[in-house]
Amino acid sequence: MMSYFLEPGKQVNTSNWYQFLGKVYRKMIVPASIRKAKHIVTVSNFEKDRIKEVLGITGDNISVVYNAFGKHFKNNIGFKDLDKIKEKYKLPEHYIFYIGNTDPKKNIYKTLRAYRIYCIKVPTPLPLVIADISPEFLENILEATNTTTLRQNIRLTGYIHNTDLPGIYKAASLFLYPSLRESFGIPLLESMACGTPVITSNTSALPEVAGNAAMLVDPTNEKMIGDSIAGVLNDINAASKLIEQGYNRIRSFSWSISADKLLTIYKSI
Repeated sequence: MMSYFLEPGKQVNTSNWYQFLGKVYRKMIVPASIRKAKHIVTVSNFEKDRIKEVLGITGDNISVVYNAFGKHFKNNIGFKDLDKIKEKYKLPEHYIFYIGNTDPKKNIYKTLRAYRIYCIKVPTPLPLVIADISPEFLENILEATNTTTLRQNIRLTGYIHNTDLPGIYKAASLFLYPSLRESFGIPLLESMACGTPVITSNTSALPEVAGNAAMLVDPTNEKMIGDSIAGVLNDINAASKLIEQGYNRIRSFSWSISADKLLTIYKSI
Protein backbone atom coordinates (compact mmCIF):
# COMPACT_ATOMS: atom_id res chain seq x y z
CA MET A 1 0.00 0.00 0.00
CA MET A 2 1.42 3.36 -0.98
CA SER A 3 0.49 6.46 0.97
CA TYR A 4 1.70 9.17 -1.39
CA PHE A 5 2.76 9.88 -4.93
CA LEU A 6 4.74 12.84 -6.17
CA GLU A 7 4.84 14.39 -9.62
CA PRO A 8 7.04 12.09 -11.72
CA GLY A 9 7.72 14.49 -14.55
CA LYS A 10 9.53 17.11 -12.49
CA GLN A 11 13.11 17.88 -13.46
CA VAL A 12 15.89 16.47 -11.32
CA ASN A 13 18.25 18.92 -9.62
CA THR A 14 21.59 17.16 -9.79
CA SER A 15 23.25 19.84 -7.64
CA ASN A 16 21.79 18.11 -4.60
CA TRP A 17 22.64 14.41 -4.51
CA TYR A 18 20.10 13.64 -1.79
CA GLN A 19 17.29 15.29 -3.77
CA PHE A 20 18.48 13.53 -6.91
CA LEU A 21 18.26 10.09 -5.31
CA GLY A 22 14.89 10.93 -3.82
CA LYS A 23 13.50 11.95 -7.18
CA VAL A 24 14.86 8.84 -8.88
CA TYR A 25 13.16 6.78 -6.17
CA ARG A 26 9.85 8.57 -6.65
CA LYS A 27 10.08 8.41 -10.42
CA MET A 28 10.98 4.73 -10.76
CA ILE A 29 10.41 2.76 -7.57
CA VAL A 30 7.19 4.36 -6.36
CA PRO A 31 5.24 3.98 -9.67
CA ALA A 32 6.33 0.34 -9.96
CA SER A 33 5.19 -0.33 -6.40
CA ILE A 34 1.88 1.43 -6.97
CA ARG A 35 1.08 -0.75 -9.97
CA LYS A 36 1.51 -3.84 -7.79
CA ALA A 37 -0.35 -2.45 -4.77
CA LYS A 38 -3.68 -3.95 -3.79
CA HIS A 39 -4.82 -0.58 -2.50
CA ILE A 40 -3.44 2.95 -2.69
CA VAL A 41 -3.83 5.69 -0.10
CA THR A 42 -3.03 9.30 -0.91
CA VAL A 43 -3.52 12.60 0.90
CA SER A 44 -5.78 14.56 -1.46
CA ASN A 45 -8.15 14.21 -4.38
CA PHE A 46 -5.67 16.25 -6.37
CA GLU A 47 -3.04 13.55 -5.88
CA LYS A 48 -5.58 10.82 -6.56
CA ASP A 49 -6.33 12.39 -9.94
CA ARG A 50 -2.61 12.69 -10.66
CA ILE A 51 -2.05 9.02 -9.89
CA LYS A 52 -4.89 8.05 -12.19
CA GLU A 53 -3.58 10.29 -14.96
CA VAL A 54 0.08 9.30 -14.75
CA LEU A 55 -0.46 5.57 -14.34
CA GLY A 56 -3.53 5.31 -16.54
CA ILE A 57 -5.65 3.53 -13.93
CA THR A 58 -9.32 3.92 -12.99
CA GLY A 59 -8.74 4.80 -9.36
CA ASP A 60 -11.20 2.25 -7.98
CA ASN A 61 -8.53 1.07 -5.54
CA ILE A 62 -7.43 4.57 -4.47
CA SER A 63 -8.59 6.13 -1.21
CA VAL A 64 -8.01 9.67 0.02
CA VAL A 65 -7.07 10.12 3.67
CA TYR A 66 -6.33 13.71 4.56
CA ASN A 67 -3.39 14.90 6.61
CA ALA A 68 -4.07 16.99 9.71
CA PHE A 69 -2.17 19.22 12.15
CA GLY A 70 -0.64 18.92 15.61
CA LYS A 71 -2.77 19.57 18.68
CA HIS A 72 -0.30 22.19 19.89
CA PHE A 73 -1.36 24.48 17.05
CA LYS A 74 -4.06 26.53 18.75
CA ASN A 75 -5.20 30.06 19.38
CA ASN A 76 -4.92 30.26 23.17
CA ILE A 77 -1.29 31.34 23.36
CA GLY A 78 -0.70 33.94 26.07
CA PHE A 79 0.89 37.33 25.50
CA LYS A 80 3.88 36.47 27.68
CA ASP A 81 4.60 33.35 25.64
CA LEU A 82 4.26 35.33 22.42
CA ASP A 83 6.66 37.96 23.72
CA LYS A 84 9.21 35.26 24.57
CA ILE A 85 8.98 33.80 21.06
CA LYS A 86 9.28 37.24 19.47
CA GLU A 87 12.35 37.94 21.55
CA LYS A 88 13.88 34.54 20.79
CA TYR A 89 13.53 34.95 17.01
CA LYS A 90 13.93 38.76 17.01
CA LEU A 91 10.51 39.26 15.44
CA PRO A 92 8.85 42.65 14.84
CA GLU A 93 5.60 43.54 16.59
CA HIS A 94 3.51 42.94 13.44
CA TYR A 95 4.55 40.99 10.36
CA ILE A 96 3.66 38.76 7.43
CA PHE A 97 4.81 35.16 7.81
CA TYR A 98 6.10 33.06 4.91
CA ILE A 99 7.58 29.57 5.06
CA GLY A 100 10.06 29.15 2.24
CA ASN A 101 12.98 26.96 1.33
CA THR A 102 15.20 26.29 -1.68
CA ASP A 103 12.58 24.14 -3.42
CA PRO A 104 11.34 26.09 -6.49
CA LYS A 105 7.75 24.96 -5.83
CA LYS A 106 7.69 27.22 -2.77
CA ASN A 107 7.62 30.10 -5.25
CA ILE A 108 9.95 32.46 -3.42
CA TYR A 109 10.76 34.42 -6.59
CA LYS A 110 7.15 35.45 -7.21
CA THR A 111 6.58 35.88 -3.48
CA LEU A 112 9.29 38.51 -3.16
CA ARG A 113 8.13 40.35 -6.27
CA ALA A 114 4.57 40.27 -4.91
CA TYR A 115 5.79 41.58 -1.56
CA ARG A 116 7.51 44.45 -3.37
CA ILE A 117 4.19 45.34 -5.02
CA TYR A 118 2.53 45.34 -1.61
CA CYS A 119 5.29 47.57 -0.19
CA ILE A 120 4.76 50.09 -2.98
CA LYS A 121 0.98 50.13 -2.44
CA VAL A 122 0.97 51.00 1.27
CA PRO A 123 2.76 53.77 3.21
CA THR A 124 3.95 51.56 6.10
CA PRO A 125 4.27 47.96 4.90
CA LEU A 126 4.61 45.16 7.42
CA PRO A 127 7.94 43.30 7.47
CA LEU A 128 8.11 39.88 5.83
CA VAL A 129 9.32 37.15 8.18
CA ILE A 130 10.73 34.17 6.28
CA ALA A 131 11.44 30.80 7.84
CA ASP A 132 13.86 28.11 6.72
CA ILE A 133 16.22 29.93 4.36
CA SER A 134 19.78 31.15 4.83
CA PRO A 135 20.97 34.76 4.48
CA GLU A 136 23.10 33.69 1.51
CA PHE A 137 20.14 32.15 -0.29
CA LEU A 138 18.02 35.23 0.38
CA GLU A 139 20.73 37.50 -0.99
CA ASN A 140 20.93 35.45 -4.18
CA ILE A 141 17.15 35.58 -4.59
CA LEU A 142 17.02 39.33 -3.98
CA GLU A 143 19.67 39.86 -6.64
CA ALA A 144 17.94 37.51 -9.09
CA THR A 145 14.55 39.18 -8.64
CA ASN A 146 15.83 42.77 -8.57
CA THR A 147 14.30 43.24 -5.14
CA THR A 148 17.39 44.20 -3.13
CA THR A 149 15.51 47.27 -1.87
CA LEU A 150 13.40 44.89 0.23
CA ARG A 151 16.38 43.77 2.30
CA GLN A 152 15.58 46.08 5.21
CA ASN A 153 11.97 44.83 5.31
CA ILE A 154 12.81 41.13 5.57
CA ARG A 155 13.55 39.13 8.71
CA LEU A 156 14.95 35.60 8.70
CA THR A 157 14.13 33.28 11.58
CA GLY A 158 16.49 30.45 10.73
CA TYR A 159 15.33 27.06 11.96
CA ILE A 160 12.12 27.21 14.00
CA HIS A 161 11.53 24.56 16.63
CA ASN A 162 8.15 22.92 16.14
CA THR A 163 7.01 23.93 19.62
CA ASP A 164 7.65 27.61 18.77
CA LEU A 165 5.88 27.53 15.41
CA PRO A 166 2.33 28.05 16.80
CA GLY A 167 3.45 31.28 18.45
CA ILE A 168 5.02 32.55 15.25
CA TYR A 169 1.79 31.84 13.35
CA LYS A 170 -0.27 33.44 16.11
CA ALA A 171 1.80 36.63 16.25
CA ALA A 172 1.64 37.11 12.47
CA SER A 173 -0.92 39.41 10.88
CA LEU A 174 -1.04 37.21 7.78
CA PHE A 175 0.28 33.85 6.63
CA LEU A 176 1.43 33.79 3.01
CA TYR A 177 1.63 30.39 1.26
CA PRO A 178 1.57 30.86 -2.55
CA SER A 179 3.21 27.55 -3.47
CA LEU A 180 3.20 26.39 -7.07
CA ARG A 181 2.33 22.83 -6.11
CA GLU A 182 1.47 20.99 -2.90
CA SER A 183 0.12 17.50 -2.40
CA PHE A 184 -1.72 18.73 0.68
CA GLY A 185 -0.61 21.84 2.60
CA ILE A 186 -0.49 21.25 6.35
CA PRO A 187 0.74 24.83 7.08
CA LEU A 188 -2.66 26.13 5.99
CA LEU A 189 -4.35 24.21 8.81
CA GLU A 190 -1.66 25.18 11.29
CA SER A 191 -2.16 28.87 10.57
CA MET A 192 -5.95 28.62 10.71
CA ALA A 193 -5.75 26.80 14.05
CA CYS A 194 -3.65 29.66 15.43
CA GLY A 195 -6.11 32.30 14.28
CA THR A 196 -4.10 33.84 11.46
CA PRO A 197 -5.66 34.68 8.06
CA VAL A 198 -4.23 32.84 5.06
CA ILE A 199 -3.43 33.69 1.46
CA THR A 200 -2.62 30.65 -0.63
CA SER A 201 -2.62 29.36 -4.21
CA ASN A 202 -5.59 28.36 -6.31
CA THR A 203 -3.65 25.39 -7.69
CA SER A 204 -2.92 21.74 -6.83
CA ALA A 205 -4.37 20.52 -3.52
CA LEU A 206 -4.35 23.90 -1.78
CA PRO A 207 -7.95 24.96 -2.65
CA GLU A 208 -9.11 21.50 -1.58
CA VAL A 209 -7.55 21.95 1.84
CA ALA A 210 -8.33 25.65 2.28
CA GLY A 211 -11.98 25.49 1.28
CA ASN A 212 -13.54 28.92 1.82
CA ALA A 213 -11.16 29.73 4.67
CA ALA A 214 -8.35 31.38 2.70
CA MET A 215 -7.93 33.97 0.00
CA LEU A 216 -6.93 32.10 -3.15
CA VAL A 217 -4.54 33.63 -5.67
CA ASP A 218 -2.82 32.65 -8.89
CA PRO A 219 0.72 31.83 -7.69
CA THR A 220 2.19 32.99 -11.00
CA ASN A 221 0.51 36.40 -10.80
CA GLU A 222 2.66 38.54 -8.53
CA LYS A 223 0.37 41.57 -8.85
CA MET A 224 -2.61 39.52 -7.73
CA ILE A 225 -0.65 38.24 -4.73
CA GLY A 226 0.60 41.71 -3.82
CA ASP A 227 -2.86 43.25 -4.13
CA SER A 228 -4.32 40.44 -2.02
CA ILE A 229 -1.78 41.02 0.75
CA ALA A 230 -2.74 44.68 0.89
CA GLY A 231 -6.43 43.81 0.67
CA VAL A 232 -6.45 41.43 3.63
CA LEU A 233 -4.23 43.60 5.83
CA ASN A 234 -6.20 46.77 5.12
CA ASP A 235 -9.64 45.22 5.64
CA ILE A 236 -10.30 44.15 9.23
CA ASN A 237 -13.65 42.62 8.29
CA ALA A 238 -12.11 40.49 5.53
CA ALA A 239 -9.33 39.30 7.83
CA SER A 240 -11.78 38.51 10.64
CA LYS A 241 -13.98 36.54 8.26
CA LEU A 242 -11.03 34.45 7.09
CA ILE A 243 -10.06 33.76 10.70
CA GLU A 244 -13.58 32.66 11.61
CA GLN A 245 -13.88 30.47 8.52
CA GLY A 246 -10.47 29.00 9.35
CA TYR A 247 -11.67 27.88 12.78
CA ASN A 248 -14.63 26.18 11.12
CA ARG A 249 -12.48 24.61 8.42
CA ILE A 250 -10.00 22.88 10.72
CA ARG A 251 -12.81 20.90 12.36
CA SER A 252 -12.80 18.68 9.27
CA PHE A 253 -9.20 17.59 9.87
CA SER A 254 -7.71 15.55 12.70
CA TRP A 255 -5.24 12.70 12.99
CA SER A 256 -7.92 10.68 14.80
CA ILE A 257 -10.24 10.93 11.81
CA SER A 258 -7.39 10.00 9.47
CA ALA A 259 -6.36 7.05 11.65
CA ASP A 260 -9.92 5.70 11.71
CA LYS A 261 -10.13 5.91 7.92
CA LEU A 262 -6.80 4.14 7.52
CA LEU A 263 -7.84 1.39 9.91
CA THR A 264 -11.06 0.85 7.97
CA ILE A 265 -9.08 0.56 4.74
CA TYR A 266 -6.61 -1.93 6.23
CA LYS A 267 -9.44 -4.09 7.53
CA SER A 268 -11.07 -4.14 4.10
CA ILE A 269 -8.01 -5.52 2.32
